Amino acid sequence: MTRWICLFCFCFYSPINFAKDVRILSVDEPPANYLNENNKPEGYAVDIINALKKQVGSNSEIEFTPEARAINLARTQANILLFSISRTDFRESDYRWIGPIFTKKWEVYALKKSNLIINNFDDLKTLPIIGLVRGDVREEWLINKKLTNLHSVTHHQQNIQRLLIGRVSAIVYEKSGMSQLFKALQLDETEVESIFTIKEAPVYIAISKKTPLKTFNIWQRAFNKIKQNGQLKQISMDWQKKLKDDFKIKSKISNQLLTF
Repeated sequence: MTRWICLFCFCFYSPINFAKDVRILSVDEPPANYLNENNKPEGYAVDIINALKKQVGSNSEIEFTPEARAINLARTQANILLFSISRTDFRESDYRWIGPIFTKKWEVYALKKSNLIINNFDDLKTLPIIGLVRGDVREEWLINKKLTNLHSVTHHQQNIQRLLIGRVSAIVYEKSGMSQLFKALQLDETEVESIFTIKEAPVYIAISKKTPLKTFNIWQRAFNKIKQNGQLKQISMDWQKKLKDDFKIKSKISNQLLTF
């Protein structure tokens, strides 16, 4: 009898069960992760997460939430998986990093008719107002660079609209997200242009620091598995074609991952 009780306890408290209980949070940043017209999660990173869920046997739904809230939950609670999140020096110790999924460029956008020219990073300090999203890595990074002309809102859509009506002189975002949001908002993307690239940043799947190490290890092993068995490369190839055909976005694949 004791033997069966021990076996039951082992199964009930199996590390796999812990992995299933992880809460999965994302933010609205197309085309990596977004809600489609049917209000369902879609995107390049979403497909990677779904492949990982299948590996670990997780039935957790992907929840979309404002980035500041997602980051706060991941920093204060256990069993919070967050994607897609840029990995930077000042975030390094805040999370356990499961694996990289793509690289994105941080770009400064302005109205084409404004004829703004930015030659270097210091020139950003001369702009009256730069629009950002609260909790976004680009906000954190620019605050750490001591810029004082920043103003943040909750969603990237708000920043695009503020730029178009002249409420901000520039916004910081990425080409793929701009293209997708302009299309969703039925606006003319040719009204804006990239005037400066701040940096290229690796984007990861992360899990909260308070999460048990054995749970992190399960998800990281699952990530390594889809990389080894070719699933990750196939997802990247599928989305490279989709980005080109549907969004007119050029991308490249390096080490099985997209840069766009």
